[in-house]
Amino acid sequence: MRRGQDCNRARILRRRQTNAERRLWHLLRDRRLEGFKFRRQQSIGPYFADFACIDRRLVIEADGGQHLDQAGYDRTRTTYLESRGYRVLRFWNHQVLRAQEEVLEEVLRALRLTDVLPSSAPSGHLLPPGGRRKDRRVRPMFRGRGAAAVAGTRRGGRKATLAHKKTPPPPGRAERESR
Repeated sequence: MRRGQDCNRARILRRRQTNAERRLWHLLRDRRLEGFKFRRQQSIGPYFADFACIDRRLVIEADGGQHLDQAGYDRTRTTYLESRGYRVLRFWNHQVLRAQEEVLEEVLRALRLTDVLPSSAPSGHLLPPGGRRKDRRVRPMFRGRGAAAVAGTRRGGRKATLAHKKTPPPPGRAERESR
């Protein structure tokens, strides 16, 4: 249940982003910053990071004026993220909007300081050289057609054949076609 709530909350946060967040996302998305992958409104424990580079364990926050009133909350949040191994960079919205180059330089500096996590190696989702996972069962050739699929026939009662195999016509049919 929590994962579904996180997805909904992240979706809402992405829709309600500030101009500074929108601008920063434009600069970070699609690996535009020297190939580093960033996620927007990433859930990390009970908190959502504005932007996170998971491979380099870097969180970027674009803070507006409301953060002056919640400095204690931000400290607690930063402490939590740092306890999870993340480095947190905070920029004021006006910095992001007026001094983009300096913000990006600071982000790059932080990215270069942190090491790549061992878990950032390709995961097991890629197929092995043989092309098929050994732990997966082979899917049936005919699926999604109910009883006809089980019987090995197409709808209408005709036998299903593979496209690359030519089957000779039934004996009576060849005689009719030659007439």
